[in-house]
Amino acid sequence: MNKNFFYALPTCFFLLACGVPQNGPSSGWGGQQGTTPPSNPTPPSNPTPPSNPTPPSNPTPPKAEIQPLPSTSFVFMKNGKNGARRGVYIYDTLAGSAKPLLVKGEAIPVTGAAALSPDRKWVAFALDQSFQGVAPKFKEKAYIVWKVSVDGAQAMRLSKEIQIQELSQTRYAYNPAWSKDGDRVFFSTGLMFKSPQGETRFTKPSIESWATDAENEASVYQTDPDCNLRDFVINRKHGGALVLYTDCKVGWENKIVFYENLGKTGVELLKEGEGGFSLGGYKTRLSWDEKDGGFFFYAKKGEQHALFYYAVDGNISLLRVSSGEVYGKCAMSLDGKSLILSVEGTDGREDLLGYSQGSEFKWLTDDGASLYPSF
Repeated sequence: MNKNFFYALPTCFFLLACGVPQNGPSSGWGGQQGTTPPSNPTPPSNPTPPSNPTPPSNPTPPKAEIQPLPSTSFVFMKNGKNGARRGVYIYDTLAGSAKPLLVKGEAIPVTGAAALSPDRKWVAFALDQSFQGVAPKFKEKAYIVWKVSVDGAQAMRLSKEIQIQELSQTRYAYNPAWSKDGDRVFFSTGLMFKSPQGETRFTKPSIESWATDAENEASVYQTDPDCNLRDFVINRKHGGALVLYTDCKVGWENKIVFYENLGKTGVELLKEGEGGFSLGGYKTRLSWDEKDGGFFFYAKKGEQHALFYYAVDGNISLLRVSSGEVYGKCAMSLDGKSLILSVEGTDGREDLLGYSQGSEFKWLTDDGASLYPSF
């Protein structure tokens, strides 16, 4: 199979001048000429004084222009563990520090990832919690999609509720991703439930998107109905999408599929067992390299768990071997000089590990609650 899958808006009014009577001579009965005496003119009425004009209303001041986030900064979320304040955060790699993204002083109670828009002015996420006075009708059974400006000055609800009423199931919306033009935001959606063994399972997966200019209904893109959708990413440069499917009914296989256009047939890039890779059960995650067009993925190969890179030409290289920790989502800066890894340790703590060109990997956070970076 050829793995070179990338490429690389008269009616006129007039006065009647004739027929106006003139005072002039006429023939009297006795043959005398005379004039008709003028009648007493009606005195002019007092003109109505002009009413006081209504003062113009104060125009709504234009919203301040949103300044994009610098290319040296990225967003991530904290899950509230170990006393950390849950919410969306902005990390400044130059200062080496992070600050929460607040909207009118309110933290964003995210339970999943947040994604930065291509113009770096907006952050998109899905919530099952109350935010800005909007609360889902079904607590923890519904999600609402939002976008917030990176300065926290503007917040807009994009979706109606994504809900399911069965008590044993939860409707989820994860893995936010922006279209390359920033006009739509995508999420992987489906039903989540607990198996009899207590394991979390997903069913009826699909990808849904919302326009980013107003509250609206979702567009739905059908994915493989015989598989669970584990992860999903969109390349903001060329618009192509990667989907990680797991537990497919045919052979219970796992696979990574590339879609040039969502809703159309995709191309399988890597399947379970191919090249010795195991893609399921190890928290495999996908991340685009938007500079060079390849992608990162965490998987098991043989006895090694590691972060790998799938290049445009189909070659796969090993980047970093795990020593027991799990590498989740990673994010590469648009210039390709920085890579941020979301790492889950053997003790369950989650922190961010960063690499900059010419330096070694170093820990960026140490609170045990930081994950899902997005450049």
